Amino acid sequence: MITVISQSTSERLEETRQLFLQIKPFLDEGLSFNKAFLKAGLFSSENYSVSNQKWSRDVVEYAKKQGYRV
Repeated sequence: MITVISQSTSERLEETRQLFLQIKPFLDEGLSFNKAFLKAGLFSSENYSVSNQKWSRDVVEYAKKQGYRV
């Protein structure tokens, strides 16, 4: 059996914002997005590509809107 979990737009945006806040200190240190996700413990060292996770792409887009660049 497959369980589908849905989120409202506002819930997804809040989750994205919370994840951004976790990586923000590392971005402020000058780390790349991939390294910031890794340091924040959001990716394992075996699987740490931003492009592998939909939510991580959302966080990167949110960060870019906040003025952060690759």
